[in-house]
Amino acid sequence: MFMIDSALVCVLFLFNCWAWFMACSGITTIELVKQNSLFEDEQIFDFSFDTIKDNLFVLFGTHKIFRILSPSMRALPLTGLEWSFLIKEEGFDEDGYRIVEEEATQIEMTLVSSNNSS
Repeated sequence: MFMIDSALVCVLFLFNCWAWFMACSGITTIELVKQNSLFEDEQIFDFSFDTIKDNLFVLFGTHKIFRILSPSMRALPLTGLEWSFLIKEEGFDEDGYRIVEEEATQIEMTLVSSNNSS
């Protein structure tokens, strides 16, 4: 029984370290995999902030360490809707990839033609 408990403690410790690393980095595991598996010419939108403090604020809604570690039902500073407007203005699609100029023109033409027909 001691061996199983020891193995679980090690696994949970590693998982906890990984989760805090991702939280402090301001990215998710999926974004990390995308960044590391892209070709050289593809660009992906960076959702993280410059400081660890700002990344933790977006996740937990506070800068205070005690409040970060305590359970709460506080409202978060960003709802997620803000990111969709930001990445669209920066020239990225909904998956976070940079839109190539030809694709952007096709999308705009489709939107204009659909607005004119209605």
